Amino acid sequence: MNKPIESAGKPKFWDRVFRILDGTDLKPTPKLMLLVIMIYEGDNEHAFPSQETIAQRVGVSDRQVRTILKELSSRGFIVTELRPGTTSLSRVNWEKFGTHPGSQLPGSQNASPEVSFRRT
Repeated sequence: MNKPIESAGKPKFWDRVFRILDGTDLKPTPKLMLLVIMIYEGDNEHAFPSQETIAQRVGVSDRQVRTILKELSSRGFIVTELRPGTTSLSRVNWEKFGTHPGSQLPGSQNASPEVSFRRT
């Protein structure tokens, strides 16, 4: 008999995912970019994937990445720290979502749903 396998992600991770999916009025591609930045951010304070990496993960051009990053930044969804040279550090601005990671979304019964997968 196959047993369900619990997701390896912490509840905090799933809380963040659902904040991005349900807590914004963004179109799908910017949401996906936020998810990619969040994944690279992990438990650190900043993420540092290159624009090329983001483009490959999301399936868009480097130019689209730059355009969407500007939109996310101007709307307050990400904060970018410019650094000398060619790199910058970005992080998701969780305050924009009204609550901090680890707490529930407004009106949410369970911000960290149980997720399981079956082996085939």
